[in-house]
Amino acid sequence: MSAGLGSSAAFSVACTASLYKLQKIIDNSFDSSWDAPSQETLELLNNFAFKSEQIIHGTPSGIDNTVSCYGGAILFCKNVNGNIHKEFLGVMPSLNILLTNTSVPRSTKALVSRVRHFKETFPEVAQGILDACGAISR
Repeated sequence: MSAGLGSSAAFSVACTASLYKLQKIIDNSFDSSWDAPSQETLELLNNFAFKSEQIIHGTPSGIDNTVSCYGGAILFCKNVNGNIHKEFLGVMPSLNILLTNTSVPRSTKALVSRVRHFKETFPEVAQGILDACGAISR
């Protein structure tokens, strides 16, 4: 918990999908041969998971719940107007990653708030840093 690995988003997506499936069972409209949700259903589940993330974190980017919902690699961009661009890149090549639990909890909400304050205080500097991060990511 509070390690910054997207576990709250994964949990939000799992809960949303479970409640969706339960509602379909209650309505007798669940198809037991259903292998995977449609794109329309995924979008619905992702939107509800995002709402859950907003309750937990305040103003999340939406990337954690989107990756948890759709899987694979996703190019995700959110502009200053709040418009979101998602490009699904598919399955990523296998990577060796070492994760270490520092046992030091983090608050995503607090970290995002500090970044927002920095952007408001030093907009040109912050934008340059964010542009550089985006270039490295691409």
